[in-house]
Amino acid sequence: DGIRDSVASRGLGDVYKRQLTDTLSLLFYRINSFITNYFWTLILICGASLAATLTTSRVQPYGLLLMVLAIDFGLVVGLLLLGWRTLERKRPTIPYLSRLIMPVMTAFVTGHHHAALAAMTRYGTKELQVSESLNSMAFPFFALFGRAGSTMVASATFTVIILSYSNISLAAVDVLWIIGSASIAAFALGAAPGGGVTAALAILAMSYRDSLKESYLVVEPILPLLIALGAAADVLINGALVLAIDTRHRLLVDR
Repeated sequence: DGIRDSVASRGLGDVYKRQLTDTLSLLFYRINSFITNYFWTLILICGASLAATLTTSRVQPYGLLLMVLAIDFGLVVGLLLLGWRTLERKRPTIPYLSRLIMPVMTAFVTGHHHAALAAMTRYGTKELQVSESLNSMAFPFFALFGRAGSTMVASATFTVIILSYSNISLAAVDVLWIIGSASIAAFALGAAPGGGVTAALAILAMSYRDSLKESYLVVEPILPLLIALGAAADVLINGALVLAIDTRHRLLVDR
């Protein structure tokens, strides 16, 4: 009887722990939902601040860099839409990528992955219809390690910086080195949730040549824009990947 009572008490304790965890999870989710309901005010304030720092005189000298980034973004969006068409043939009820607009806008105007994570957590279950278990694990994981967009922006920016030096020639090996080094550095960018592109540029500059250790400061006037673009690309890619994983999981379950 004593053993039975002990086992029963342990089982009851596990139930209470599970209920407490579920209750706290629901409480924090509702708090997060309440805060993100008013994110439009944050978007307006941060958007106005970003626009104020990026005057025409600041942006104009970086026309080539912005054109390269625009082409890169176009390629990323095109590939995502192409992949989405493929998934729609297998699961017609898959949500549209346009439902990522609020988290992407939050990431762009704030440049901060934690703010974007709050939006993704709320919209992941409600708008994107991602399962709760995947929503609670995948988005925080990608917020730490999913920095493909920041890596892309940093790689393109550093390549344009090197090309701006007339005494430095850029070979194919150098381009591969930049891409590889930026990809490796991406795993450390979780420590910089609000300045991933800046951290990646600093790592690339210090690792490339001694004479270019501070070369990334050349783009200091438009760093807020680069950070915003990197964060927005990260959220767009990560959101699409989570949706694809969830779709794949549902297809396997339906079989």
